[in-house]
Amino acid sequence: MQTNCSLTISKRGRGRLVTERRGAMLALVAVTLVGLLALLALVIDGGVLQRQRRLAQNAADAGAIGGAQEILRNQSQDTVYASARNEATRNGFTNGVNGVSVVADTLATAQTFGGAKYVRVSVNDTVPTLFALVIGRSSVVVHAQAIGGIVPPSASCLVALDPTASQTFQVQSGAELTASSCGISVNSNNADAFDLRGTGTALDGGGPISVRGGAVVTNGATIGSTPQTGVAAIADPMAYLSTPAPGPCSPPYSTVGYKVIQPSKDTTLQPGVYCGGIKVGTVINVTFAPGMYWLMGGGFDIGSAAHLTGAGVTFVNMNAPATDGGANKFGIFNLQNNSTVVNLSSMTTGPLAGILFYQDPAAGIAGHTYVNMVKSGVGTTLSGSLYFPTQDLTVESGGGITINGGIVAQQILVQNNNTHLTVTGLAGGTGYFGLKRASIVE
Repeated sequence: MQTNCSLTISKRGRGRLVTERRGAMLALVAVTLVGLLALLALVIDGGVLQRQRRLAQNAADAGAIGGAQEILRNQSQDTVYASARNEATRNGFTNGVNGVSVVADTLATAQTFGGAKYVRVSVNDTVPTLFALVIGRSSVVVHAQAIGGIVPPSASCLVALDPTASQTFQVQSGAELTASSCGISVNSNNADAFDLRGTGTALDGGGPISVRGGAVVTNGATIGSTPQTGVAAIADPMAYLSTPAPGPCSPPYSTVGYKVIQPSKDTTLQPGVYCGGIKVGTVINVTFAPGMYWLMGGGFDIGSAAHLTGAGVTFVNMNAPATDGGANKFGIFNLQNNSTVVNLSSMTTGPLAGILFYQDPAAGIAGHTYVNMVKSGVGTTLSGSLYFPTQDLTVESGGGITINGGIVAQQILVQNNNTHLTVTGLAGGTGYFGLKRASIVE
């Protein structure tokens, strides 16, 4: 018996199968596209938000620094806040405009950052999204914050920075040094980093003496407090300073080229750029008008028995211009012996407020030792700090010298049995702008 078997395939059923498979692919593609669009939103909108975050942080930083500058000038709280908001505006973020808020206030926890003289600036920016609408985000808020203020000055008013030399800080030959309201820090790890020696030599004051290496007190010298040795080195307390850029040589001296200014009679000098430095002869009275004096290649050379006066002055010592010899024509601060009266006080505003003598850290020939000299006579008062970050300083006097400020140098030497040096501390404008930053995107 023959049996006929047949297989019948319905075209209608086959078509339904293909259609169903096509529908499944469309759903898969749709889901994938949503994921890709979400990823695209993250990439593109994320880049936009990061850019806005950086801009908002820059505005907050500028506001905090602007407010801190007003704090340094002892301005009112309203002035501090107004300056902070104005600086934020200058950087593109104005309070109440285009969804931006800029808030300046005092910092309730200022003591956390070392002092109460701080201002906090918060910038909040509502940023519209382009692609994040796909995932339901029409805007994102960017927050940036900066805290600006005046970091309290160093507790040490005499700082010797050299890390290895012997006798980095030395008082000898019967000299007397008084530092009653502040301390001494010596960063050298040498066994004789701190050296006090000689009959009649004395270091008075109860401030702390911190020495990374060892201390030697010999030959009848007396000391007010015992040095603490093996102490960690401290950071340069004036490292925040930067050298102000000089302009061209001040007229009329620029008309005669590179030249040391040598007044031959009693005179008043004006602030400006002195290419060749300033040299004052003997038995002459020189008054310095208020302002900044750049000494480019020649230093500050003061003859014996000269009389110097000046209020609100700062002296910046640098190399000569590159076209006039550069470092090969650098000169030190050199106040020669028996300068009868020197009465100078520093500027109280500007980038070097509180600094009287400032040596550019890059000045001089690399590897060469420079020793700046303050060898003044009776009645000398220097109101402002002396800063020689890469050079040494020797102080010697025929009588009393008072420095109403501090001394920071590679090495510090006080000598001569008639020298009576009093250092009062890093006061006034020697604090610096502290800046604490924070920014987030929500």
